[in-house]
Amino acid sequence: MVSNLDLEKWQKAIQGIEKGQSDLSPGELSAFAALKDLYSSGNFESSESGGYSRVIKDNLSKHGKHRLLKVHLTNFVALCEQSFTNKVVQVAPPIVTSPIISPPAPENNTPSFNPPKGNNKNLIIILIIAVVLIGGWYSYKNSKTELPTKEENIEQEEPQEIAQPIEKSKTEPVPSVSQSNHGKVSVSGGSYTGELKEGKPHGQGTLTYNAQILIDERDMKQRYAEKGQHITGQFYNGRLVQGKLFDSDNNHLETIVLGRAN
Repeated sequence: MVSNLDLEKWQKAIQGIEKGQSDLSPGELSAFAALKDLYSSGNFESSESGGYSRVIKDNLSKHGKHRLLKVHLTNFVALCEQSFTNKVVQVAPPIVTSPIISPPAPENNTPSFNPPKGNNKNLIIILIIAVVLIGGWYSYKNSKTELPTKEENIEQEEPQEIAQPIEKSKTEPVPSVSQSNHGKVSVSGGSYTGELKEGKPHGQGTLTYNAQILIDERDMKQRYAEKGQHITGQFYNGRLVQGKLFDSDNNHLETIVLGRAN
């Protein structure tokens, strides 16, 4: 189970590596992407996780000139070794010896214990649910995380890049729109056509964007919609639950699943 503190560390490390991924080798990029997918899916028992961690760990010395990237990579490897159950194990080559004939072992009448099956599957399901709920809550509050204390001074020394503010999508209807079961309302970043409840998108409908905008602040992938794109799907109390994103030529780009907002 990933604790709240570890979840903050995961998000900080992943975001830091993504900012500096142009300095990673193809092998490091592939290993990072694979480990990030295993983390996102809650698959902490994957047999490949140890090998991917080893690729990143073996290349840490190459990033001496990029101290901040090295810090994020070091934290990411530490989290992988802490969370994933499969570690990299050095196996010694077999030693060939002369066969030794041992006396027959005494019969053991103690009944063997067979652990119940299905526990691992239930644990994975619980982990996935916990990660989704905790991640959504933290994204909603927009809480600011801190680096581990031992790396705090290095983080403060690096210049911070000031990002241009981008309007976040809040599908709040215009107050002047009349209440109806179906219709069209203006929302932040575009317009919505479909089922309504108390003047808000609620049910099946289509949201068309007229500017680049963050689709939903609860989205852990922080995906954006471009001008002319639209999402057709299910909405609840003014927020997207799930739907399909299409470009301006009506080509399906991807499916987005966020769940109901609290």
